[in-house]
Amino acid sequence: MTLVISEIKPPNGILKSLYMCFTDNTKPSLVIAKINRIEVHDVTPEGLQLAHTLPVYGKISTIASFQPPLCLKHWLIVVTESDKLYIVAYSGRFVVMEDVQFSSTGSQSSIDTSSLVAVDPRGEFIVIHSFQGYVQTIPVNLRYPKRFQEATKKAQYERLFQSTVVSSIGGVMVQKMCLVRSGDKSMLAIAARDANLKHFFRYYGMSGHRFSLLYQSPNLTNEVTALAPLTRGVLCLTSYEQFIFPFPEETLASSDKTVADKGGVLVRQLSEPMELLTATIIDERIICGSADGQICILHIHTEESTLKSWSSTDLGKATVANDLIHLNNGIFFAPSQLSRSVIFQVRPSAPHIDILQFVASSPPILNVEVQNDNTCLTLDICQGGYNSGEVARIQSRVVTKTVLGRFKGVGPCARAWSFPRADGRLIVMKQIDGWRCLELLEKEANYELREASLQDPMFGGLTGKETVLDVSMVDGRLVIVTDKIDGATAFFGCLVGDKMVYVTQNAIKVTDRTIHEISASSISAFHACLNDGELVVAVGLWDNAVLVITEKSSFTVNYLPFNGAITSVLLKEFHGVVSLVVGDGNGNLYLVPDIDSPAMVAAPYLLGPFRVFDLNEKFCVVTQSGTLVFSYDPETLTGRNLGVSDVVLPLTDGVILSFHDQSLEIIRMLESTANTIRTLFLPADLVRKKLALREMFVLLTQREGSTRLKLIRDSDFKVLDTFTFTDGVEGTDICSAEYQTVPSQVSELDHPMFPELLGLLATGFMVATNYSNTVLSFFAVKNDKIVKLCSSEVLKTGPGHSEAVLVNSVLNFRNLFLVCGNVTVGFQLVYDSDQDAFALIRVTDNTPTHHFSLTMKAWGLEIYLATVLNSVYSLKLTQDFSKTASLKKRHSHLNPVGLKYYGMDLQKVAVPHQNFLTALEVLPRALITSDATGNVIILDRNTWETLAMVNLGDQVNTLSGIRGFTPSRDNPGMVPVAIACTVNGGVYLLQQTEVTDYDTVMEGVLDMVARKQTMESNPREAYIDYRGILLRNGTKTEPFNFLEVELLREAKTERCDEILATSYSL
Repeated sequence: MTLVISEIKPPNGILKSLYMCFTDNTKPSLVIAKINRIEVHDVTPEGLQLAHTLPVYGKISTIASFQPPLCLKHWLIVVTESDKLYIVAYSGRFVVMEDVQFSSTGSQSSIDTSSLVAVDPRGEFIVIHSFQGYVQTIPVNLRYPKRFQEATKKAQYERLFQSTVVSSIGGVMVQKMCLVRSGDKSMLAIAARDANLKHFFRYYGMSGHRFSLLYQSPNLTNEVTALAPLTRGVLCLTSYEQFIFPFPEETLASSDKTVADKGGVLVRQLSEPMELLTATIIDERIICGSADGQICILHIHTEESTLKSWSSTDLGKATVANDLIHLNNGIFFAPSQLSRSVIFQVRPSAPHIDILQFVASSPPILNVEVQNDNTCLTLDICQGGYNSGEVARIQSRVVTKTVLGRFKGVGPCARAWSFPRADGRLIVMKQIDGWRCLELLEKEANYELREASLQDPMFGGLTGKETVLDVSMVDGRLVIVTDKIDGATAFFGCLVGDKMVYVTQNAIKVTDRTIHEISASSISAFHACLNDGELVVAVGLWDNAVLVITEKSSFTVNYLPFNGAITSVLLKEFHGVVSLVVGDGNGNLYLVPDIDSPAMVAAPYLLGPFRVFDLNEKFCVVTQSGTLVFSYDPETLTGRNLGVSDVVLPLTDGVILSFHDQSLEIIRMLESTANTIRTLFLPADLVRKKLALREMFVLLTQREGSTRLKLIRDSDFKVLDTFTFTDGVEGTDICSAEYQTVPSQVSELDHPMFPELLGLLATGFMVATNYSNTVLSFFAVKNDKIVKLCSSEVLKTGPGHSEAVLVNSVLNFRNLFLVCGNVTVGFQLVYDSDQDAFALIRVTDNTPTHHFSLTMKAWGLEIYLATVLNSVYSLKLTQDFSKTASLKKRHSHLNPVGLKYYGMDLQKVAVPHQNFLTALEVLPRALITSDATGNVIILDRNTWETLAMVNLGDQVNTLSGIRGFTPSRDNPGMVPVAIACTVNGGVYLLQQTEVTDYDTVMEGVLDMVARKQTMESNPREAYIDYRGILLRNGTKTEPFNFLEVELLREAKTERCDEILATSYSL
């Protein structure tokens, strides 16, 4: 089995942002780190404009700004979750200037959170905390970039970083960290907790780049949520108190009566709790963002060693920000991992918060509901965090095609050209032994294909045996460029406007003028175009490079290095800008959006051997297994598979010609799309789950500790009704109460109102709750209102019946409602005709779960239960006849439908992961699981062998199977099986095929292929990283470079010369 993963929606969760002079030393840019890429935005009066994108191999942990000695521009520190630190500079393109690999010095494990990085304000050293128990200091070489000369080597640069220095900080969990200076002394300030969950604040002094403890505060009541360095100390924020810890050897008194002095520490008690997550200093004002999206300003006024005043002003709500970046003139960027990222302005008068722009970002996805009709996948996604939920509907259409005509016996085609005529099209085919010309005629939507006569004068006496290099149409006249030009042999050539460009044995020529001397044997690909009447030529080389020759006042040559031999080049002019498409022998596809500013964008997957052809406004990539269509837009460099192979040509809008298997097909295409078509934003709610009903749906939400149900009309997302639970009730899951199997004999129904009850159950649903051991409630929709009909009995557990029952999931299994958590128990819904009411009757024992259950899923008669500690259990139900008889006797006044009592048997069947499980889904013959580190594993439900595995690079929050899909006749082996959604907003389509050669697997956007053979001795290392195909069976053993665009880690001469020339004032 082979698993193909397609990225429907990228993970756009914003990890961290910086406002820094990165691309220009006078104009700051906004640098945004997302899970697998860096985005550089220009700040304009119209808002943010994306300028550059840097894909990153692996997962970004954090970023920081760094200005090395004498450097005018800032460089970017990028730390990945593989504990590697990179220094990235920009000078026309991204360049890695330095990299450092961190490793534990002993048995210390990595910290549970993202790495913490602090940069010395003078740029003399960097401090990083990645492993428990110590911090690492990286001194900066202050002589950098001084050259050194070895006796036998050319000039090189000294390394930027010196040897790493390790300092122990004891067995504490660091939560916040910053570097401060008091006079000429550098200090490290940390907020931490110990193993006993006691919180405190510390100062460390530095001596010889090692840190030693200077001060530790008494225990703090609450966790520290933010730190901010002040002139004479550090501001420390918690939910109930705010502190200023003066620097050691500093004293700070207060004349503000609302501020207490506790042992030299200034403490401000809050009248109401507020969890401030971020603090940004602007003069004596500190703007803060809270966990519920509230923005406030702290005013701290000091005169010398006296605090004069300390107050706060609430501004209003913006978003749940993980940072607040001051851009200019009271305008802030508020990035968020839990909600929408926004740019807002602080106004002097109410309302103080003015939202100026929403910035693309993805909240965590908590649940997804999939609908499939074979032509369109509709995904309803619940996403967001506390106080910031939303429901988004995404439609991802599959490609459909209609064959309008098919002509066999056309013969093999290496390349083709198509030109319009009054009565149809003229098609020239390049073949192995020459060329031929066909006439395609269209009459009333019917097509006719016939051979063109070479006796026609337009062919100029050509025989059809010549080697064709290029074909064009000039003023209605067909021009065929062969390998004989001006008596010389041409190896490449084309007519561009009125200019003949060709390659001879030793030179590139325009008409009879040599523009560049080069051996034809070194050229692997060739293309040319015009830009405002001036010639542009792209020459691909076997020696891993492309030459771009431009005609301005004279011909100039630019050298673009790549990582493999060049197999395809394509130039395209749009509105005065020339783009370059490049393919290399390793299967990588690159796009240079503007050859005058050669920043490259790489397609995020391998294609295998391929060729590139122009398709008017787009271009196509022909691989061994299919043809993909790409846009020239660098932001959407993801291909749409046409479901055809070999050479394709555009005919009319939406219609193409396809040459395949010695046949010519005329095909009308409907391209794949992925669009968010509707969004419902609930700014104060956490949206846990969505349940579809008839023409409506229900949302299970949580707001300020209260659980709510919202009834939404499906057509326009209008909220029809809201039901609020009693305070203290936590709703955890929701499922349909619709009757799944109608009894075979009417006598079993035993009630004349059963048809009406069935109609009520069609809009009914169950909600799993945690409240006083009442774990299940039944609701229905009547007249567009949510009505609560009944709740389950209070469960009794443990010897003294005092143990709390906690449930996490509910499943409707053939009208038996199973809930699981720290117990697994089942209920049946019955109807009391005397009271005209429903009741939930417990029909199983309270079966303890070995570990807390995460979820429960079923297929057919099989039930599977996943626990958070890596285990999957099979749940078997067997009827207990004696207890069934007793149950019916006890409830004889009711009218139960098939009321039965069941015994439960839980058997562990698999331990697929080494980390905490996060999701489970059951397929007809397989089971899919995921864990907190992004691993997805498919298991055979009969043998429990691993069929396929992949790592999505991000924690998978939810899995949802795709049911009812019928494989197409054109692609019978590719079957969509599930949707996986991640904590940073990524949405991925999992497709199954039995093809074993990954080079022949191509459907939609191919991001990765997983196979059974990738599971070797170390499962974690054997997984495939989602940024590309990384097989551990010898196919590709090394990961992609850190920068997919370009990595010049070894370039310490030419490229660094260019960087330093533009970055330093020497």
